[in-house]
Amino acid sequence: MHDAPISSRAAHPGERLSLTSKRYLCLAHAASTCLAVGVTLAFAACSGPAGSPADPDAGSDNATLLIDPNQWLPTPLDHDVLAGHRPEAIECSALAWYREGGGMEVDTKLCNYFSLSQPLAIDLHAGDVVEVTVWWAKLASVAPAEGHLAVLFDDEVIWQEYVAIPGPADVRDARVTLSRDVAAGAPVTLHLHNHGYNTWRFQDLSIVPGHAIHSMESGVEE
Repeated sequence: MHDAPISSRAAHPGERLSLTSKRYLCLAHAASTCLAVGVTLAFAACSGPAGSPADPDAGSDNATLLIDPNQWLPTPLDHDVLAGHRPEAIECSALAWYREGGGMEVDTKLCNYFSLSQPLAIDLHAGDVVEVTVWWAKLASVAPAEGHLAVLFDDEVIWQEYVAIPGPADVRDARVTLSRDVAAGAPVTLHLHNHGYNTWRFQDLSIVPGHAIHSMESGVEE
């Protein structure tokens, strides 16, 4: 896998952003029908006038990024908590994963095992609510199979899902309440493996405003 951080203009940790799950589901369906001519068309098909439900700035929930989208690196084998999922031979082209539309897109035609990590940007506390947004285009496989998506903080899986393949395009916008503190600098890991040639996107990893235990608004000193 490739060994240099992604270079691309992107949001930075702590930046406020808004998310609309409906838009990502639209993108997933559009990507399923437009992959032959590029994902850019999927964004065009799902865009709308400012203030419309398809407008990414029209959402009511603003969240704060927990990572720097430009700093993902392949997870070393000796740091991969899910190393038992690795195939005997990993085949993952440098072209298999890339920044797209503010998220991390993965093409499993070019990668049979995907795991990227980077340090957590800020301290998190037990009771904080983390939002994980993931979507995928229509899933294909010659034989019935399963995809596995997971997000880890340090050595703990905070969210995961097994997805049946073949299957329709879909989106997950999960909120996870942390059971323990996680210090800034702890590794954050994205994990994916599946059978078949499919497109998946880790769109967002952020803290939900109003659900942070330690915040200036609460009057609790950080």
